[in-house]
Amino acid sequence: MLGWNPLLCPIAGGFAPFVRTLSGGQSLTGFEQLQPQMHDRWSAAFTFHLKNKPLIFAVRAMLTQLRGRAGTILVPTFEDGRAPLSPPSGQSKFNPPFYQRFAKFAGTPYEFEQLADITGTSTITADDAFSFTATGTVPQAKQFVTIFGIKREIVAVSGGGPYICKFRPKLTGGAPTAGTVTATAAGAASLNATLLDVAFQKGGPPEPGNFFSIGARLYSINTADLIAPNTYRLDIWPWLRADVAQGAEINFVSPACEMRLASDAEGTDTLRALALLKFGDVTLRFDEVA
Repeated sequence: MLGWNPLLCPIAGGFAPFVRTLSGGQSLTGFEQLQPQMHDRWSAAFTFHLKNKPLIFAVRAMLTQLRGRAGTILVPTFEDGRAPLSPPSGQSKFNPPFYQRFAKFAGTPYEFEQLADITGTSTITADDAFSFTATGTVPQAKQFVTIFGIKREIVAVSGGGPYICKFRPKLTGGAPTAGTVTATAAGAASLNATLLDVAFQKGGPPEPGNFFSIGARLYSINTADLIAPNTYRLDIWPWLRADVAQGAEINFVSPACEMRLASDAEGTDTLRALALLKFGDVTLRFDEVA
């Protein structure tokens, strides 16, 4: 199973249930008879804007390594910000997205373009500054960074390894800690179960619609009922793909799913038709591993 290249951040897309029903025709009462088939799986589709060589190479390497539907890859949900995070307090490490602003497009969807090549570990050091240890391109002044849901302009970058980045507007209430989630299975659950008891050591409460993963399998919450302090009984979809032991880690922070390409030809037409051999948009579709 391949890991996901962090350079690849989608501009659109998401996960959706892939289910099938069997029609038995109309009954004597005139209503259609439908029988769900036991085939529930996740499907996903994500669109990527290939604007530079590293992104083109990342997609090309992914497709050649997967060899069509033969290989599998761990696909993230890209929904980290929707996790049931604990309240912020103190100082934090985070890995925010960076943007370039185009003033002539102010007020339009094209005003900001994400800079996926800026990667590294960031730590808030003050209400108007953070340190940045780069693993990719280094952020520059006049670029923007998203901190706690607000795009903030970088006004100065100094030092090196780590870099000190000053930004505006300042954070309100000092330098807060990004929330986190630590959750484990409160009891054992068997293969095919649709109920799972989860204890939250940090974070919560979970909400219907939240994603989480156990190992390389992705689940969504249908309902969440409090059964003990910080412990919830979750009705989930799909059913458990494997037995879950008591104390097993439940990943709400970076859920992901082992998937394969929906077809052998995914992405190849776009790569062949890159404008000027330099840029283009590619949509990749995935199906959960059966």
